[in-house]
Amino acid sequence: GRCPAVGSRLPKQLSRRVQRPGVGNGLPGLHLQTSWASHQSEGQPRKTPRAVAGTSGCSESSVRYYAARSREANDTKSYFAIAEKLHQFIVADGYGHNGASCAAFSAGHLPRQISREFVQRAQRTPRGVAVDPMSGIKLGAEDAVADAWKDALAEGFAECERSAVQGQKGACGALFCAVARSGLYVGSIGIGRVVIGTEEADASVLCDEASNPHCAANSNEARRWILNPGESLPSGPTRFLGGEDAKRKEPRFMGFPDVVRLRHASERRYVIMGSADIWADGLEAPV
Repeated sequence: GRCPAVGSRLPKQLSRRVQRPGVGNGLPGLHLQTSWASHQSEGQPRKTPRAVAGTSGCSESSVRYYAARSREANDTKSYFAIAEKLHQFIVADGYGHNGASCAAFSAGHLPRQISREFVQRAQRTPRGVAVDPMSGIKLGAEDAVADAWKDALAEGFAECERSAVQGQKGACGALFCAVARSGLYVGSIGIGRVVIGTEEADASVLCDEASNPHCAANSNEARRWILNPGESLPSGPTRFLGGEDAKRKEPRFMGFPDVVRLRHASERRYVIMGSADIWADGLEAPV
């Protein structure tokens, strides 16, 4: 959908250059925001900040980010991670029993998996020899990189799904965004949303959806399920990571994401990634 957003400029807190000390997680600049219980200091939980802000760590791009919670960390199943130097951002939203555990696992592992898959893909098929898989026509440098990114997102989600099914009892949705020279790449699974804000000629900002929540309201999911007479889609998410028991009982549940590439545009003002509850009052509300 396309809807008018409130305001024509980024809020001031999104435009400030704020340096934030990071916590090492094995991936350069990866900051994983988890529940209070996972940060122990002499037996006492340490509060996760309500909001963090900063820059991407790249002097050329100066990608700025702002991340916040609408609830205290111990009262939610949502997690976010930021890989500053890689310009990667993820929001994971737990579903049902043990969903928080699956969300924390996915938020920490998905950036690593996608980065690893991208490197391996680039090594297997250097961009100078990449071809279109359908036509066999040699791809230009930018299209070759874009193809590698799209494959990396698909394979990274698939690997995270395999690990989550094997090692996690719960389920979660995930939103992933990478800002690369060849474009903006969004991977989504579950019922969260990603919205892109673009400034129009009259200085208004319109927001376009870069994801389509996987639920009963998604016509593509209704077609994919091939419903029998009298059947209806589940009331919750129809795609998610993990959830081994649910997928064993209903094989139409799946862990494959939607992947979208958006070319860079000088008019683009922001990308908003949010859990389902953030959008309950409409696409304009978070903006």
